[in-house]
Amino acid sequence: MRENEDSKVSSGYEHSDIDSNPLKSLKTLRETFKLVDKIEEVLFGYRKVSIVVIVNSLTLNLKKEQRIHDNSNLIVGPKGLGKTTLLYHILARSNPKWIIPLPDRIFETDICNFPSEHFKRKVWVLDDLITSFRGTSLKQREQLMSFHNSFMSKGVYERRNSNTILRGRVVFQYGLAKENYSKYSKDMLLSTFSERLIMITYDFTPEEEDYILKKEDSKRKLPSVKLPFRKKEVEIEIPQELIEDTINATKRLRTMSELSPIRAKHYIQNFLKSNAYINNRKEVCDDDLKLFKWIESLHYTTKPDTLETEIICLIQETNDKDRIIGRKIKNRFKNRYSETRISTI
Repeated sequence: MRENEDSKVSSGYEHSDIDSNPLKSLKTLRETFKLVDKIEEVLFGYRKVSIVVIVNSLTLNLKKEQRIHDNSNLIVGPKGLGKTTLLYHILARSNPKWIIPLPDRIFETDICNFPSEHFKRKVWVLDDLITSFRGTSLKQREQLMSFHNSFMSKGVYERRNSNTILRGRVVFQYGLAKENYSKYSKDMLLSTFSERLIMITYDFTPEEEDYILKKEDSKRKLPSVKLPFRKKEVEIEIPQELIEDTINATKRLRTMSELSPIRAKHYIQNFLKSNAYINNRKEVCDDDLKLFKWIESLHYTTKPDTLETEIICLIQETNDKDRIIGRKIKNRFKNRYSETRISTI
């Protein structure tokens, strides 16, 4: 992996990232990239986002304790450049038994009338959450939030003043246009979903948009991307020698996101185990951690372009007993910051 990809946090993609994949040669990740490459052929620049959606959707395959949430995401990206195509036209159409596309407008009463099969280990997709919430009354929004909070936390929702009890296991993959996120999210979403529906953010520069538009071909047939869901849940182990690396990844994610330590830990562990399963392994390996590190900047909500933040991340991924950490910091950042600037941190 290139050094600047290790240290530079980006909310989107550099142009070179649209064309290159530094992990593709790793045999232990081959099955993940087989799935993602099909999407990348028609959705240029969506490789990392596709990895997040695919791997986290397949956390449904994992055996888990009741208190550990599956990995659900709120995907915040530019309007009109691929969220609907990814969620509805590729993944939902390719996996109709497992992935359920929700209608644009949905109310809590609609959810309560869903057939029971909709709650039995399914992935729900919605391309723009604000479309559903905008125009609803305060009571209607509170009901929707109450359902999602309860169901994501406990797998159970009991409707007030009713005998309705919904039980099951659902992964939520919801989209949201970044323009709507800026305008509406503070009042509608953040207090509800920040710990349960993990935010994924990305953007494209004008140059990248030009590149994507030139590559886009509306006549090209969308691929069938069948995900390896399975009826029987599986146990995947994290070997002891990778526990410390997993903790370091948790610390790094905590520094740059709004997640609690335990939620960040469970999220990363679920991702690693699910990716190991996709690649026909019973144990997590170091390459799964490399994959998460490659895509983890999509999860960051803290302002990324500060030397202080980058140094914190470097320290957290370095053993505390390492006496040459000062030299590592200087070598990492000397081409972008003066030695005087580095020494003041």
